[in-house]
Amino acid sequence: MKSSDENFSVTGQTFSDNEDESNIPLSEQQPKFPSQFHNMTNEFEIALWLAYHQRILNLAISIRNGMSTRVNEEECETSLISNLSHEAVLQSGSSLPEIDQHIKFQLQEECKALFLRTRNNTVALYEELVVRVCKITKTDPRLGTLVKDVGSWFNTYRYKFHVAIVKLANEFKTTHKRAVEPYDELDEFITEDVWRQLFQMHLRATDQQKLRKDSEIITNLGIFVRHVVKAILIAQRDKEDTQAVVKKCDENTIDLPIPTKLGIVKVLPVRDLLDY
Repeated sequence: MKSSDENFSVTGQTFSDNEDESNIPLSEQQPKFPSQFHNMTNEFEIALWLAYHQRILNLAISIRNGMSTRVNEEECETSLISNLSHEAVLQSGSSLPEIDQHIKFQLQEECKALFLRTRNNTVALYEELVVRVCKITKTDPRLGTLVKDVGSWFNTYRYKFHVAIVKLANEFKTTHKRAVEPYDELDEFITEDVWRQLFQMHLRATDQQKLRKDSEIITNLGIFVRHVVKAILIAQRDKEDTQAVVKKCDENTIDLPIPTKLGIVKVLPVRDLLDY
């Protein structure tokens, strides 16, 4: 029989009744090696002894199950803390101050002016406009909502413009029944007053004093409207989609330096942001 102060090895792990555990945290200390096992030299003998002592075996199983439950509870607690931390991050993003109403108004005005340059759109274009007007970053949690607002406004502008331009084309057909392609009569039919009325809301969003001094912008906006009406007339004749026509007529306006109070629309790299 081995003496009680000798080390006893089971599956490579050494146990000692005399090992100094004073410096080991209580939660990490191993229980004292039972005296009943001192004469045993391997795991099989220990297992056999437990098999003959059912009460102790059941107790050991219960203790083991309790240890597993504790581990699971700790994992759940860790998971809960992680989830709470994640929610806190989300809440911190949602707790950012709302964009000032005046800034939102400026954003909408810039959006109206942008429509004079292009009737097309991409998320990249909307994001760039929002970032510059609202002075936020592209990682700002508020960006998504603002981009949706701009998209909604832009779609409304395009819808109203399409309705108005089709109405104008129909009026031309009524007054010029004998007109045929290339519809040269459009030059006289669409005067500056006519196309200004068409763009009335958008022109009010510009810096009108600077706009009046820029003859190139004035000329090209007139050319654009005549071009669109002509394209609508051809699409109607050929029974094609007239809404798609509006998006195909950017070339006369896309590079125009439309002046605004903030001066943002004229410097936007619209062509690049639309992948033209």
